[in-house]
Amino acid sequence: MSEYSERELAGLLRTLPPPPAHWVEAAEQIPQIKRQINDVLPFLESTAPGRAVETAELENAIEAAGLVAEPQLVAELQRHLADA
Repeated sequence: MSEYSERELAGLLRTLPPPPAHWVEAAEQIPQIKRQINDVLPFLESTAPGRAVETAELENAIEAAGLVAEPQLVAELQRHLADA
């Protein structure tokens, strides 16, 4: 593997096209979604230990945490719970 200096890497990165806008928007939402997941998890742990949570239960838990059950948040929580 070749080793590049920081200048060489910076030059190579500048030649890349800009990322698609939807990638940037999704990346900007990551910190907020992580905070929301941490807010909702205590509600989910008490209602669904050791099993998958149905979407309706998940949305209720999100709303109980004072958040909006946006599709992206619901999907992230479903993935998180599937890994648990």
